[in-house]
Amino acid sequence: VSDFTVDGNTVTVSGGVTLNSLQAIVKFTLVDALTGNPLNATSLKIKGSQYMFESLNPTTGIKLTNELTVTPAPATDAIYVAISSPANNNFTLTATTEDDKTYTYKKSGVTFLEGKYYDVKVQMLPEGYVNLARLTADYEAKDGDVLYGTLANNVKISIKAGATVTLHNVSINADGAWTNSNWAGITCLGDATIKLKGKNIVTGFSGKYPSIQAAHNTVANAAEYTLTIQGSDADELIASSNSKSTSGTGGAGIGGGDGVPCGNIVIAGGRITAESNGFAADIGCGGDGGVDVCGNITISGGIVNAKCSRNSCGIGAGFARCMN
Repeated sequence: VSDFTVDGNTVTVSGGVTLNSLQAIVKFTLVDALTGNPLNATSLKIKGSQYMFESLNPTTGIKLTNELTVTPAPATDAIYVAISSPANNNFTLTATTEDDKTYTYKKSGVTFLEGKYYDVKVQMLPEGYVNLARLTADYEAKDGDVLYGTLANNVKISIKAGATVTLHNVSINADGAWTNSNWAGITCLGDATIKLKGKNIVTGFSGKYPSIQAAHNTVANAAEYTLTIQGSDADELIASSNSKSTSGTGGAGIGGGDGVPCGNIVIAGGRITAESNGFAADIGCGGDGGVDVCGNITISGGIVNAKCSRNSCGIGAGFARCMN
């Protein structure tokens, strides 16, 4: 274009040339979702499930890509990006901050219209944090994960064998509304360590399953799995089986369930309140007579509140028995 004028933000061209908007301008304002503080990023990686950016390659011409990394100088919490995005794109944002911490954010079904300006406040979580409110499918927590928030859907939460996972102010089926799903509030799949931070409430999804199920090793002569719970006296866990369930009873507060044996349980810290819905121990065995067993139960720290319930012990045996 050889004949054009610029007046402020307006460009006018002549000679039969038409300028079309092909991109949206997006201002991403980055915020720590836990503290509400601004995140001054040294880089922001933006990735979509579909193409978002166009660049002119000297050899091949226009190149479409679904990924772009912006490196502002100096670090800032406000980053402007030109995005050419199809409708219903799925975004993942990864920010690196001045102190070398990593924060992430995911959003599905996003549409940025061509020629429009968007001012988007992004509530980002530190790396490893999992917002339970966003889960729409079963989730297996891995080593280093921090579970956070209120579970919004009837999905199963498990802990991978050998993993250490932190519960940070979680609420899992706290009101017992989900009553007949055949799983515990949290299911350990092998050795597991749960660290407590803040106040955490976990309720089983069925009366026959515990709040937190300690895994049992079914391999003959193999070492029993161990669930370890840690925290300070200010960090709380309220663990109960589902008293509203119509599927029966027998779920411990922490341990096993009706026909569900459990492994070793170690409480090394935290303020723990455990309660079964009957026939099971608050901490220990489930309630299926003659079938449910539990490994060793060790309390080496913390404050534990477990009172005996119907036909069971507070700590140890349910309607059946304990190995130790």
